[in-house]
Amino acid sequence: MASLGGSPHGWTMFAGLAHPKSRGVVRLSGSNVDDPALIYTNTLSQPDDLSAALMSIELCREIGNNASFSAVVKREALPEKLSRQEMKQFARNAGVPYRHQCGTAKMGYDELSVVDSKLKSIRN
Repeated sequence: MASLGGSPHGWTMFAGLAHPKSRGVVRLSGSNVDDPALIYTNTLSQPDDLSAALMSIELCREIGNNASFSAVVKREALPEKLSRQEMKQFARNAGVPYRHQCGTAKMGYDELSVVDSKLKSIRN
């Protein structure tokens, strides 16, 4: 968020869309295997996604600005007070893809492994 004008120091409340309706596209840029893929994310291209993102931002702002956090919050750094159009632009610019990591336990059979290739525990 520092790239958007926020401080590199502080804390962040992050809200996201777990099941967005917007869909991106990946296209080939050429016939050579080494040609880069063309990735169009189309983030927040569906109106319902943009609406849900704006509601998520407002909820985070409401929680973060609550008196319960007064001991740790000096001020809201981002997005601060914006018009509706500016808030839409903020949501589009600040949005990043995320995913929930699963199966991150090390696979294999060495001393650091936790599960085998079928995610079966090797530690009894």
